[in-house]
Amino acid sequence: MSTRDFYVPSRPSRLGAWMGEQGQYRIIRALQAKYRVQRVLEIGAGKGKVARACQSLGIEYLGIDGSSTAVEWGRSEGLRILQTYVPPLPDLGDFQPDAVVTIDTLSNVSSHDEARSLVAAAASCLAPGGLFLAMAPDLRYAKWFFWDPDLTRCFPTSRHRLGRLLQGEGFDLIESRYCLDGFGSPWWYLIYRLTKLIPYQLLDGLTGRWSRRDLAVYPSMWEMIYRKAPSAYVLGRKR
Repeated sequence: MSTRDFYVPSRPSRLGAWMGEQGQYRIIRALQAKYRVQRVLEIGAGKGKVARACQSLGIEYLGIDGSSTAVEWGRSEGLRILQTYVPPLPDLGDFQPDAVVTIDTLSNVSSHDEARSLVAAAASCLAPGGLFLAMAPDLRYAKWFFWDPDLTRCFPTSRHRLGRLLQGEGFDLIESRYCLDGFGSPWWYLIYRLTKLIPYQLLDGLTGRWSRRDLAVYPSMWEMIYRKAPSAYVLGRKR
């Protein structure tokens, strides 16, 4: 199995899947309401959460992902997804995005130079005034769990590091904050603190024998709840 496809076989709980879908729906709905976004390019389409949010909101969508499995899944749902890794940016044809979105992708690049190249690629397809939303785990809150979810985490990310990346590649920062399951302040902090009360090791011991997950490879539902941490949310406007 390719390390870049490591996340694909994982199956979240029904609650986890619903929260993920709703969280990214809230993020895209806010972009549409506040900035009148109508065309979104997503770098790192993953399991199609942003794509389905765009469909629900009537936003034209194009996704890019290097995983053949993710692309096959997306296309089976009728989603428009190109299979390649960024950088470089592939030919988008006549698709001119209002906004480029990348969620949990910059933390998977191999170096600072590759991160800069990805942001520069996003800037290259935007007209002046176009938006680039970068979201990624923040080391301040994720702590050592940053490295654990899969084998692709290579580049440490934080809200301030994302901000400097965007500024360095021609974006003015218009929003910089934390976000958890689509919730901003103060709700993200309340959710974060509540999840740290979960005695996941005790609960794993009591319920692990009935788990349908391979706990040697994937965290249990209880541990996934305990691990919840806010992501860095940085939105830039192209100069």
